[in-house]
Amino acid sequence: MFPFADFLHILQLENYDTQRYLRRLEYLFFRRDLQRLEQLKWTSRVKLTAAVAAGLTILGTLFIPVFYLVYIGTIVYFLFNRNGPKWLWGIFLLSGASFHTLHVVSGWLWTENQLSQLLNYVGWSYVVSFLILIAFSGLKGNFSFPRKGFIWWMLFILAMLVLAFSRPPEPLVIIQVIILLFAFSVMFIPVWVAVANMLVEPIYDLAKQLIYFQAKTYLQKHCPQLKIILVAGSYGKTTTKNFLYELVKYNYRTQIVPGNINTAIGLSSWVLRHLDPHTQILIAEADGYDAAEYMATGSILPADYLILTNVGDQHLERFGSRENLAKALLKLLLASKTTAKIVLSQDTWQDYDTWKINLQKQLAPRAILVADLNQKPTYQGKVVKYKHLSESNQDNLKLVLLVAEDLQIPQAFVLDTVSKLEPPERRQQVKEMFGFTVLDDSYNISLNTAKAGLEQAWQLAKQQQKELVVIFAGIPEADSQEQQANVEIAQHLAKKADYLVLLNSIFANTVQQSLAKLGFQNLKLVNSMAEAWQLIQQQYNPEKHLILMQPELTDLYYAFD
Repeated sequence: MFPFADFLHILQLENYDTQRYLRRLEYLFFRRDLQRLEQLKWTSRVKLTAAVAAGLTILGTLFIPVFYLVYIGTIVYFLFNRNGPKWLWGIFLLSGASFHTLHVVSGWLWTENQLSQLLNYVGWSYVVSFLILIAFSGLKGNFSFPRKGFIWWMLFILAMLVLAFSRPPEPLVIIQVIILLFAFSVMFIPVWVAVANMLVEPIYDLAKQLIYFQAKTYLQKHCPQLKIILVAGSYGKTTTKNFLYELVKYNYRTQIVPGNINTAIGLSSWVLRHLDPHTQILIAEADGYDAAEYMATGSILPADYLILTNVGDQHLERFGSRENLAKALLKLLLASKTTAKIVLSQDTWQDYDTWKINLQKQLAPRAILVADLNQKPTYQGKVVKYKHLSESNQDNLKLVLLVAEDLQIPQAFVLDTVSKLEPPERRQQVKEMFGFTVLDDSYNISLNTAKAGLEQAWQLAKQQQKELVVIFAGIPEADSQEQQANVEIAQHLAKKADYLVLLNSIFANTVQQSLAKLGFQNLKLVNSMAEAWQLIQQQYNPEKHLILMQPELTDLYYAFD
C-alpha cells in the first residue's frame, strides 16, 4: 500500500537521476513488489528522501493545491505528445484547468448550487478524457499495467470515481474528501519520491563538493609525490586495472581502488578513508554518466598515466552517441597532468580522427603511447605468453604492457606474471558450475561485449566439441534505440548458440521475435538466473553442453506481473 521502498530502490538504481527515474515510471508506475533481484540499500540519502517523500504524501492529503500541482504535472509527463487525438487533449487540458480554477475562485463568482453543477459537468469531462487518454497510451504500450494487478487497479479507480461523484450526507463530506485525497496521494507515491529527490539533491550536491575539496586537500598535503594511474573507457576498465596492479605491486608501493568504485564521490571517499600517505602508485578506474562527472574525477585525481581502453557502446542511452561519449572522455584526458602519458589503442586514435578530434593537438604537451591491437602482446620486444585470455582481454593487456614498460618493470617478472594472469571474476572467466564448464561473462554487458563473449564461448565450445547454451537477458543502454541492439545480438545468437535460455526482461519480446524470424526455435523463457540454472541442470548434460552466462541485469529492466 505504501511502496516507498520499491520506488526508492528504482531511484537508487538510476543513481538518483530524476529524469531517468521518471522514464522508468512509464512501465513501473502501477507495479509493486519491485525488489526482486536486489534490495534497497538504506543509505543516508535514501533515508532523507524517504522522509521527505512521506511528508509530501501527507501534504498531498491535507492540502489540495499541492496534490493538484503534482497530479497534473504527472499526467502531462506521461501522456502529453504521446498518444490520443489533439482535440481530446484539448478537452482534457481545458476541463482540468477549469476544474482546478473553479475550486480556487469558488466563493467569488457563483452560489454553492451553481458551483456544484459546474464542477459536476467539468469534473466528468476531466475524468473521462483522462481515462480515454490512458486507454490510448496503454494500447500503444507507453503506459502499462501489470496483468495480474490490472483488475484491482481498475476496481480502485472505479471506486474512487463512485466516491468522488456520490453525494453523502453533509457531516460525511469532509470524510469523503479526506479518503479521496489520501487514496490518490498514496497512489502517487512514485511521484512524491521523484519530487523528494529533487528537493534533497541540492543538499547532497553541496555535501559532495565538500568531500571533493577534502580529498584534493588530503592529496596535496599528504601525497605530493604520488603517481596516479587512471583507467577509463566503455569496458575493460576493471580487467585493465587488475592486470596493471599485478605487474607493478611488487616493484612499487601500490594501492588499487577495489571493485567498481569509479565515480568522483566514490573515489574521493575512498581516498579520505584508505589512501596511505606512503603509497607510491595509486591505480583507479574512472566512469561517469556525463562530462561533468569525468571532469570532477580528473580534478580530484589528476593522472600521471591515463589508460583509455576504448570508446564503445556503453552508456549511450545517456550520452546519445559514441562521439558525445568520446568528447566527455576527452574532458578527463585534459584534466590529467600536463606531464601525463596517455595510453590508448590505434583503433581509439582512429575513432577520434573520424570525429575530427585531433588528439595530438588537444593533448599537447602530454605524451601519447599507442598500442597496435593487430600485433601480438610484447614486452621490451619479446612476445609474452598467457592463458585463458579472450581477444578483448588481450587488447587490455597490450595497453597495460605499455605502462609497465614505461615504469621499467623488469622483463623477467612481467613475462612470468603475465603467464599466470587470470581475468577478474565474471569477466569472460572460465569456471565450473554444477558440473558444467561455464564462460562467466555476467558482470556487465553492451552490444560489443555481448558479441565478444559469444564469440569466445563459441570458440571454447568448438574446442571441447560441445553444444553452446547461452543464458541471456538483453542489452540495455546500447543507444537511443535500445531494442535495435537486441535485434542485432539476436542475429549473432541465431548463428552461434545451439540453445538459448532467455530471461524475461523488458527486452525479451524483441529478442524472441527477432529469433523467430530467423527460424531459431531452441529457446526457453525463464524469470530469473536461479530458474535458468534449475532448467539447465534438468535438461542439459555437462558432457555435451557448455554454458555462456551473461548478465541477469537489474530490477530496472523487469516489469514483473
